[in-house]
Amino acid sequence: MAHGFCFSWEPGLVRLHVVSDIATGIAYYAIAFAMLYYAYKRRGITYYGMLISFAAFILACGTTHFFAAYTIYDPAYWQEGYVKAFTAVISIASAIYFIPQIPKVLTMPSLAKSLAENRELNTQLTRTVQALRESSALNQSIIDSSTDCIKLLDPEGRLQYMSPEGQRRLGIKNIDEFLNMPYENFWHGEDRDAARAAVANARQGHQGSFEGYCPTQDGTPKWWEVIVTPVKGEAGNPEKLLAVLRDITEHKSLEENLHKQTLQLEEELAERQMAQESLQEQAAMLEEEVEERRKTEEALQRSEDTVKNKLRAILEPEGDIGALELSEIIDCEMLQSMLEDFYRITGMLGAVLDVSGKVLVAVGWQDICTKFHRCHPDTLKNCIESDINLTHGVPVGTFRHYRCKNNMWDMVTPLVVGGKHMGNVFIGQFFYEDEVPDVELFREQARRYGFDEAEYLAALDRVPRFSREAADAGMKFYAKLTSMVSSLSFSSIKVSRMLNERIHLEEQLRQSQKMEAVGQLAGGVAHDFNNILQVISGYGNMLKMDVKLDDRQQGEIDHILAASEKAAQLTKGLLAFSRKQVMALTPVNLNDIIENVKKFLTRIIGEDIQLKTIICENRLKIYADWGQIEQVLINLATNARDAMRKGGLLTIETGFQTVEASTDHESGRAEPGSYAVMTVSDTGIGMDKETCKRIFEPFYTTKEVGKGTGLGMAIVYGIVKQHNGFIDVYSEPGQGTTFRIYLPIHGIEQSGQAETIVPVAPPKGGTETILVAEDDVDVRNLVVSLLTRFGYDVIEAVDGQDVVDKFTEHGDKVAMILMDMIMPKKNGKEAYEEIVLLKPDVKVLYSSGYTADFILNRGVTGEDIELIMKPVQPMELLRKIREILDRSYP
Repeated sequence: MAHGFCFSWEPGLVRLHVVSDIATGIAYYAIAFAMLYYAYKRRGITYYGMLISFAAFILACGTTHFFAAYTIYDPAYWQEGYVKAFTAVISIASAIYFIPQIPKVLTMPSLAKSLAENRELNTQLTRTVQALRESSALNQSIIDSSTDCIKLLDPEGRLQYMSPEGQRRLGIKNIDEFLNMPYENFWHGEDRDAARAAVANARQGHQGSFEGYCPTQDGTPKWWEVIVTPVKGEAGNPEKLLAVLRDITEHKSLEENLHKQTLQLEEELAERQMAQESLQEQAAMLEEEVEERRKTEEALQRSEDTVKNKLRAILEPEGDIGALELSEIIDCEMLQSMLEDFYRITGMLGAVLDVSGKVLVAVGWQDICTKFHRCHPDTLKNCIESDINLTHGVPVGTFRHYRCKNNMWDMVTPLVVGGKHMGNVFIGQFFYEDEVPDVELFREQARRYGFDEAEYLAALDRVPRFSREAADAGMKFYAKLTSMVSSLSFSSIKVSRMLNERIHLEEQLRQSQKMEAVGQLAGGVAHDFNNILQVISGYGNMLKMDVKLDDRQQGEIDHILAASEKAAQLTKGLLAFSRKQVMALTPVNLNDIIENVKKFLTRIIGEDIQLKTIICENRLKIYADWGQIEQVLINLATNARDAMRKGGLLTIETGFQTVEASTDHESGRAEPGSYAVMTVSDTGIGMDKETCKRIFEPFYTTKEVGKGTGLGMAIVYGIVKQHNGFIDVYSEPGQGTTFRIYLPIHGIEQSGQAETIVPVAPPKGGTETILVAEDDVDVRNLVVSLLTRFGYDVIEAVDGQDVVDKFTEHGDKVAMILMDMIMPKKNGKEAYEEIVLLKPDVKVLYSSGYTADFILNRGVTGEDIELIMKPVQPMELLRKIREILDRSYP
């Protein structure tokens, strides 16, 4: 009977029991399955078994409730009983399992403590999560900055991620098209199998690698080195696969080229191996040839040195005649002919040998010499030793007779050329008529040296015999002949030396004439240019006196005056080069000049070149024109800059040196005395010896056309010469250049000594009448304007005749004449000679920019001559005029 009968099938009551049992069963099942799933995911939990048994108990209880609902309608009580019995077994088993666990459960912390531990765990979890985030960000940064292509695959080898650099290198614009693509699909042919194998290795927990070809999306060939690494989870199983691709295209290209080169080298090696035997055969020959060439080179070197010494001996007075061979001095053919004639007349044997024993001339020599004594090495040695050793110490013009080591007589007289013993003239070998040769001695010699005795003794019988008087007479003739030959030979050498000296002198004359011609041109240009500068500088200074000008205008005028001053220095340099400039020599400290011009030199040489100055501690006082010494430094610095195109070091150093004796230099003769030395060195390209010899020539330049005048070093030379100094040049190609400039010194002071600076008073004006004679209208107008501004009355004259006429007319009121030296019609000297007749005590101030004409060509000399050099500064001119006007003459 269904269990519903117990509820009288009352609908409400039946529904209550059925719904309650079913809901309870569902809840039990849900709890049981949740516990089982939790246990599955957390196998390492502490009470894992208890959780499983409790889940089984709950599951059994749920089943009992389901059957209770079922039996309401169907009386399946046996099945329900079985279920309850199963539930009872599970319950008893769970109780049996739970009861022993009670002590362990009691040791568990309290709820509060568990909550605290849970909070601590949550804090640690938060930190761990933060660290994981930072680590993830760092890893992402590393991936983004890596130059490799980094791919992340799932365990099946499908693409999940690709680094931005990898996308760029492969030319991928839309990565979504490639996500979940099997990794091997990126590769082709055998490389696809290699990629599949690498992924399989990584799945098994190992690292897989290969090299493969994978072009970019636009078809650009790319070779890659690939490493696939497993990314393992907590259980140790690969959860992801990391593939790192490194671009080795360039390496592969190099590898391919290397392979080609290796094949080529192998082919060449095979060819070389085939030729090796031939080379080995030639090696010995080459070694012999190398040794022969080495000896030849040594001989050529000795020959070159010998030729140089011989040329020096012939062409230079200080040359050593001993460097010459006797055969190079005397006419051997002529002597051979003369001795043969003398032999035919007198029968006297003759020979000429040099000091080494070499035979140059031989007449009438007998068989005993030619066939025996000079054919065997031992007897030849005897002959040479006799000719060399037994002839020493014979006075010039005399002779000596001696028995040679081969036991026959020789007579000798020395041949001396230019005081050098060069050789000997012999009569020999012979016997005297009043002696009997020792035949046994010569027989012994024949046996000793292996001569044929009969032939040797027969040759002995043919040896000539002379009386002592005849031998002496013949030798006297040879002595006189030797003296004549010596004199003639030395005369020829002296003529050669004189001709060589004449060539040098002619070259010096041509150089001097060229310098003079260029000097005339430079001086003339400078003279005319000085007049132009006089006008520019003069009006500039007068404008500067205007108090109405603002600072900007004053600055512009300063620029004009600075430019005119530089131009004036240039004209001074030209005049110094032409040696037509009277130097404004004043006592100056050489160190001060260098310090003053240093900033300007820095602008000249540029930023790529370092300027270093090494200044002597003591003050080096010299008498010099300050501006001209600055010009020397400017020219040398300019040349140094051009020699150091890629930068370098320019060093200027001062020092002191004493010259003990007169010596000749390329730039002149150094007289004994004390000198201030200014050394200018650069680290440029340097010069060869030929260039060093020519650098002071006017218009000589090594620069490109249009980049050098060739006058810079000539100006330096002219300035130094005018200061009575000299220059030494040291240079080698690639080793830089050093100029050492020596200037006569006039005192050394300790650096601590201070100079007294006397302030210069401003110029005073006046009311006197001044006659101004100047043919250049611009210069004349400037001077007139200046003098008028300062109160003077001015009378103008346009040439030499005009100044005489104006003085004749106004001479009684003219207090002074300011007169240019070079003018049309009459020069300054000629005009002065006429004016002085009218007024002997007339005061005259000459002006000129070309002083050589003034002093030399115009014939004006004397200490009373007042001279001012153009271009002159207005204030300087006013001071000079005031000084002369205020001076009283006795």
